[in-house]
Amino acid sequence: MHTPSDLSDDEIRKMAELGRKIQIEMGGSKTGVLSSEQLVQMAKNTWSVSYAHTSNDAEAIKKMVEFAQTQSTNVAVGMLSLLVVPDSQLLLQLLALWYDQGLPKIVMGHRYCAALMCTSVSKEASHLIKPPWRSFMIELPDGMLHTDNSRTGGRAKLTRVLVGVFTTLLNEELWNWTVFSDAGVNLWTHGVSAPHLADDGSVNEGLWDNVTFNEGLTEEDSKVRSLIGRLVQGICLAMSQPGNSRPVGKSSHGKAFNHRGSAEPTCRVFKLGTDLKVDCRQNIKDYLSGDRKTGPVSVQTMVRGHWKMQPYGPRSELRRLIWLEPFWRGPEDAPILSRAVKVGKE
Repeated sequence: MHTPSDLSDDEIRKMAELGRKIQIEMGGSKTGVLSSEQLVQMAKNTWSVSYAHTSNDAEAIKKMVEFAQTQSTNVAVGMLSLLVVPDSQLLLQLLALWYDQGLPKIVMGHRYCAALMCTSVSKEASHLIKPPWRSFMIELPDGMLHTDNSRTGGRAKLTRVLVGVFTTLLNEELWNWTVFSDAGVNLWTHGVSAPHLADDGSVNEGLWDNVTFNEGLTEEDSKVRSLIGRLVQGICLAMSQPGNSRPVGKSSHGKAFNHRGSAEPTCRVFKLGTDLKVDCRQNIKDYLSGDRKTGPVSVQTMVRGHWKMQPYGPRSELRRLIWLEPFWRGPEDAPILSRAVKVGKE
């Protein structure tokens, strides 16, 4: 398989263009904007030549490459073209793993999503961050996050996040995600450990970091990356707590299952959330815009939420995970300080 070390940027661009065209045959879209149905179709096609034959992540990507190199069909040629481009390679493996896990999808309201984005995870609680599935989709509430669209000079609305956890040959779990938009402009992150999901900055050093094919992250993108990291951490911890989620609808089999082992189901949707006392959406907007206004001393300020291990039991020797949701601090009749709560890197 070709890698950036033996292909020029121009060659990678040409192969990517070919791959984008042929990906339509795999269920994709001409505009780069993928519907839920197209994502499922692409997931099914990539799963059939990868995780359908192995549960090992390294073997799965190897089988994709073998299929792409040994077959002469347009789908195989397109897959090989996509596999040399970092974001496309990541997307193909995430989709295949998502299909393997039964297409789980998580939805939530604006308030709950914003509250999780305004919540940090204490160091002592970070070891409890475990994925509810090895791969899952998060539907972002409408209009919650945006990014610049360099193609048009306008704005692109971020719509969903596809998360996957790959296990390395050293048995280390590394988190990866792709964020989709309504304009075909995607953000992606690879190879991050659970405690560092919410860190600011670009992706970790790796094979693709010296390739100029991808655009760099803007300051806003780095903030969005941190917010999405917190959202992923919060979802994993919240779903480990009883009563925070419930299934919506049924799979085609009328029951839930975690691994692809039978006929194709529909996406399994889980509603996540509880009643909240505070709305953090304006704080998210202020943080992303960099708007930090001063105010009088007697004001209410928002304190970000956090996950912590609470002592309990005889002599407080036991520990349990609890979520302290964001709250307003200050006199109840005082004006609200209009500034961003610190939700970036601590």
